[in-house]
Amino acid sequence: MRRAAACLALLALVAAAPAPTGDWVGTYDCAQGPTGLALHLDDAPDGSVRGVFFFYADPRNPGVPSGCFDMQGTWDAARHRLMLHAGEWLVRPFGYVGVDLAGQVASGVLSGTVDGPGCTRFRLHPGLPPVPRPDACRPPPPPPAGPTV
Repeated sequence: MRRAAACLALLALVAAAPAPTGDWVGTYDCAQGPTGLALHLDDAPDGSVRGVFFFYADPRNPGVPSGCFDMQGTWDAARHRLMLHAGEWLVRPFGYVGVDLAGQVASGVLSGTVDGPGCTRFRLHPGLPPVPRPDACRPPPPPPAGPTV
């Protein structure tokens, strides 16, 4: 009986996974070739997920310019699925378009598909980008803490 209760408790923890907030870093592949990606995610007050998609040159593809745009979407805690849609550009290199992401978190890795021209997949792990972000691409500061009682 205790073993069954422990299994149910563990299953509940796994099923109720929190949104993958914070900083994620890795790469994605689109028409321009392999590209560095730093994705910062925050929970929004309305229960959605918001973030900043910052891309930069990968060592395998040094000619890629840097840029960034806002993203917004949803987190399905039961399926560990993240859906993000491109929003407003913050820094837009000529000829670039925003892309959407559909991913899943497993074993500490956020990976999935990139929906955009010539795009395929992305793979990220927790961390910060190896290059400095332009000021416009920095994530917004956290909201001030409410009063304590």
